[in-house]
Amino acid sequence: MPEGGTPSEMLRLNMSTPVTADPERLGVLAGDNQGFPNGRRLVDDVVDIELQVVMGELVGSPNDLTDAVDMNDKPFLDTFPYLALPHSGSQVRTSTDAGASPAGGVDTGIADTRRPAGSDGPSVPVIPMAVLAAGATLAGVGIARSKRAASAKA
Repeated sequence: MPEGGTPSEMLRLNMSTPVTADPERLGVLAGDNQGFPNGRRLVDDVVDIELQVVMGELVGSPNDLTDAVDMNDKPFLDTFPYLALPHSGSQVRTSTDAGASPAGGVDTGIADTRRPAGSDGPSVPVIPMAVLAAGATLAGVGIARSKRAASAKA
């Protein structure tokens, strides 16, 4: 920092780059100088751009490396906040729902829950229960080791 300077945060905006009417998802790699890495738009496929650059796209090793996700799964909004609303995270299905699993379980993605076939009772969250069991096991091992260490010193 220069002598007598004041620390500050700044946002620099280059207004000399013209706005692109039809943005390219690969930004600068596709000849769209307004796109990533010169800026970040919602349509920029940052993962594909970075994968291709890391594999040598800019130094003479052309490649089409991709994560196979070329667009958002929901359309962006025309007004602020512009991002599409998130998915609910879970979709409860019963054995009478179309496409339900034969056991009548619940399809919730990563936080999977299961319900016994023919049961209308509450579902059991599988992953949170497994994490709870692992935590209890680790706590028990820690307590046992500390007691063993304390008795060895005595």
